[in-house]
Amino acid sequence: MQLSNYLKIYPCPDRPGMNLVYSTLRSAVLLLPDELLQAARNGALPDQELDILAQLDILTPDQAAERQRLRTIFDTPRANTPFSAVVVLNLDCNLACPYCYEDAFRGQHYMSDATAALLVKSIRSERIAKGQPLRLTFYGGEPLLSLGLIRAIARPLGQAARERGVAFGFSLVTNGTLLNRACVEELLPLGLTGAKVTIDGP
Repeated sequence: MQLSNYLKIYPCPDRPGMNLVYSTLRSAVLLLPDELLQAARNGALPDQELDILAQLDILTPDQAAERQRLRTIFDTPRANTPFSAVVVLNLDCNLACPYCYEDAFRGQHYMSDATAALLVKSIRSERIAKGQPLRLTFYGGEPLLSLGLIRAIARPLGQAARERGVAFGFSLVTNGTLLNRACVEELLPLGLTGAKVTIDGP
């Protein structure tokens, strides 16, 4: 058994001969006398103390396995945390609100089919294939001017997510003028979970 690589050891200023030992893996804290700490470093602990320190992750039988355990601790939340992305489909709009902060960028600028296909490929391989839930927000301009792109992105991603057994959904940020019943009924099976409707007007 060896001392863990993930310890913080501090001499106790008010208790000479004692050491404060903190395991960053377990958030365990204990006081160890100098002689026990030295015995742990030398691999010469009595069985009873050895068992206790191993249970607290102060000692480890395999430092390589300990490193792998730490990687797992970091990777597990990442895999379970939904990947969220805002997808700007265009910079066009069917309104002309005088206060619009996007006015300087507005124009006939639309995401290409090739870019949409590349986006799908990247998310499928880098996120869904690794079991990561996915949440998209379609944005513009006015995203519903690019309804075909929403279909082209959401349909294959939704299918890939179902096959992998991970959650997938998307929302819209829209001015609402194109958000009719037929549109909603088409998008719901593709993964639509909601829409943020801005209160706008020319």
